[in-house]
Amino acid sequence: MEKLRDQKLRYLFKERYDYRTNLIDWDYNANLIGVAPIVHFYHYKEWRLSGLAFEQRFSTYAQPNRTLASYAEGKRK
Repeated sequence: MEKLRDQKLRYLFKERYDYRTNLIDWDYNANLIGVAPIVHFYHYKEWRLSGLAFEQRFSTYAQPNRTLASYAEGKRK
């Protein structure tokens, strides 16, 4: 699961992958803090790096959640 998440982050950040913590800090301060000041930087950073917004239980997440992995093309009227 961690390997898949790392692969996705490498694709999203591309050549900026090595500076992802700086990018996360910039996104937080430039975009989020004005809209949602209640969100703490520590939790935002953990969410951006791990993909987990809330800990459900005290266990490891060894299997990916494939419920949101599908894609359906929308129809236009």
